[in-house]
Amino acid sequence: MFIWKQKMNKNKPYFELLQDPRWQKMRLEVMQKADFACEDCGNEEETLNVHHTYYQKGKAPWEYPKESLKVYCKSCHQKHQDIDKEIKKRVGDLSLYDKQNILGHLLSCEYYKNIDNDGTLNYPFNLDGDETILGFAKNLELDPSEIYYKMIENPPINILTFEEISWLMKKKRDDKKISVGRPNKERIEDRRVYG
Repeated sequence: MFIWKQKMNKNKPYFELLQDPRWQKMRLEVMQKADFACEDCGNEEETLNVHHTYYQKGKAPWEYPKESLKVYCKSCHQKHQDIDKEIKKRVGDLSLYDKQNILGHLLSCEYYKNIDNDGTLNYPFNLDGDETILGFAKNLELDPSEIYYKMIENPPINILTFEEISWLMKKKRDDKKISVGRPNKERIEDRRVYG
């Protein structure tokens, strides 16, 4: 009986699921963690929304990990939704090669984001496919062959930990005597990510 009732809940319209006490509790916890401020602009005055960074078919709003939920003011939430729709529309037309290259780029952005936060990552980077490795290496300005060798050296293959990537970045710095970290604004603007 309980399983049937649970399945029936998922057949409700989405806006009704958002009224469920389980979602309301999770939503409140996520907002408290963000100190009731927009995680993008810091706005505390505008209405706040809890944004799902991704959706999976059949999952209720409260079944997502809290790390995948972000607090945005109404304006930032709308901007995120508009950009997400545009990205999804454009990615649909890309070749597998281009999608893997973009995935590598996105994974490297997570590396930079982790440096900006506390420097501890609780999951490895899965660089499955040559194009994913190329996109990852290009954004971090690393030699793709160095990434290949590091993955072969420490199985499982196609997996790199944050520490291994940090080692490669340090090696690059030592080899070239340049500083490592988030690229400055000029480098970001000059770099062609998907060229």
